[in-house]
Amino acid sequence: MERTAGPDFAQIDATMDRGAANNWLVRAGDPTPPDTGSLTYEPQFGLREKPFSLSSDPRFFYSHSSHGASFETLRAGIRRREGILALMGEVGTGKTTLCRAVLEALDRRIFAAFVPDPFLSREDLLKTLLVDFGVVSVDEIRNGRLRGATRTDLSYPLYDFLASLRPLKAFAVVMIDEAHNLTTELLEEIRILSDLEKNHEKLLEVMLIGQPELQERLATPGMRQLAQRVSLRCELVPLVRDEVNGYITHRLTVAGNDGRVRFTEQAIDRVTTLSGGIPRVVNLICDRALLNAAKSGTSIANSEHVAAAAADLRLPLSCLTEPVLPPLQAPPPPLKSSPAPDLMRPEIPPSAPESPATEQDAADVVRHRKGRWVVAAAASVALAAGAGMWVTRQSLPRWLHRQQQTLVAPAVEAKPSLPIVAPEQAAPTAAPSTPTVVLQMATFQSSARTQQAIQELGNAGFHAYSVELPTQDGERRLTVLLGPYTELSAAERDLDAARRLPGYDSARVIQAVPGLLPPNAQP
Repeated sequence: MERTAGPDFAQIDATMDRGAANNWLVRAGDPTPPDTGSLTYEPQFGLREKPFSLSSDPRFFYSHSSHGASFETLRAGIRRREGILALMGEVGTGKTTLCRAVLEALDRRIFAAFVPDPFLSREDLLKTLLVDFGVVSVDEIRNGRLRGATRTDLSYPLYDFLASLRPLKAFAVVMIDEAHNLTTELLEEIRILSDLEKNHEKLLEVMLIGQPELQERLATPGMRQLAQRVSLRCELVPLVRDEVNGYITHRLTVAGNDGRVRFTEQAIDRVTTLSGGIPRVVNLICDRALLNAAKSGTSIANSEHVAAAAADLRLPLSCLTEPVLPPLQAPPPPLKSSPAPDLMRPEIPPSAPESPATEQDAADVVRHRKGRWVVAAAASVALAAGAGMWVTRQSLPRWLHRQQQTLVAPAVEAKPSLPIVAPEQAAPTAAPSTPTVVLQMATFQSSARTQQAIQELGNAGFHAYSVELPTQDGERRLTVLLGPYTELSAAERDLDAARRLPGYDSARVIQAVPGLLPPNAQP
């Protein structure tokens, strides 16, 4: 196929207008009035449009949050023609809205293409770029001169178009969604496109948009060529409580709120808990909560309105990551046929007279206290299993000495006249004052997600706190714990109750070593 000449400046200007009109990203702030026919409760509250629509309108982008830093980083990266940028975040964190806000803040002379399908062929990708940039029409692709064109045939007009933008100080950006699902062939094509240059200047800016799995994909050996060209990486994290409050207020203001509509502090707390700080879920809950408030004849959404909204939407709580500490084995069942180990048996001084009565008396005492020392023996086994992880935090001799002080049974002196006491009449032994176990609920890398879990558990009536674990593969880890407990029975009762909460079914009992105690209880 013969190469076509690049368009002249007049053609470029016309193409820019045509591309902007057809492109979903350019002119994202089109002042077209909203469709009032789709409004329900909004007119009752004096709102001119939907405050919590799920559409990716950059006017509703809330920059006074952690997302604002990503906004500035991406905008600077595009201006500097960094080559390949990567934006990662969980589903619903606002990646598309952020991208539209970034392009809205840039100069108008930007050609933007959006590729929503990660399973295209290499030829289909080039056709999408040519159409979105306004170089060719859809009819030319389907029925015209480019029908059945090869990858090489499609590459020539694309390169000529990109090179023709330089004299006008214009440039092109392509955003590829669901990038974590891209095929190997398409990733190779993206690498080639990112290398297009003229006079040592990049001709095409590529932005990969995907879920956190994109980072894992780029880290594979087969992707090292592409990974080395990714000069900027941003990650969107869920909003924390104060950011959720500001986010809700901002969206209401953009929609025309005059102060009449608001959410109570308790409602904000509940929205944060139920949404996990995910903006899309915040929108769903708040929209339904305002509808419930309108039905109640009030413009103030309270926690009951929010709870009813979450129930209507049947939303699960935020997903918690699996705990990373190794689980400890459950205590063994009480021994029946085999004799108890030394820890279970009282020490009889050598000087004590040996007689059938003395042996029987000592055996009765051991039997009465057997249940308590079974727990102590199980805890000592658990300590041996968990000690390896914590030797870097505590000196092993000191750590073992401290645990032995708690767990070693006191000696029982044999007396010939020791009476036999029924178990129900025996005086209870004082519980040890040193914490024995804690409940590990979940582990996170994000401080915001950690605080959210603590708040969830606190609302359920538990005493929750967090500690920072030793880094693993360079990543920060925060674990959420309940306790500490001096009695295993109390810990097991709370464990059963905590596991009934959504998202905490993997909670478990672990040993209360010093590094897992609350800060005010550290030795």
